[in-house]
Amino acid sequence: MVSTTCSVDAPMSMIVSQSEYGINVLITPGNNKNIALSIFDISGKMLFYKHINTIDNPLTISPNLFSSGIYLFRLQSETEDIVKKSIIKE
Repeated sequence: MVSTTCSVDAPMSMIVSQSEYGINVLITPGNNKNIALSIFDISGKMLFYKHINTIDNPLTISPNLFSSGIYLFRLQSETEDIVKKSIIKE
């Protein structure tokens, strides 16, 4: 019998979507444990910040925080930094 061990460093990722209940952020942490989510408006003003636990996944954010516009979602860990642009419509 041959046994093979494969070690893959899975990258961190996020998917941002909008529903009638708010903004949904689905986070795949990869191998990261210390993750933070920040949301900025297009002018760079931080509107939201939270340390993410796997139990928070998916995270739903109140639609009252957002008006129609362009927002930047930043996911940070000790080793990765991801920024996604999302258009939010009321």
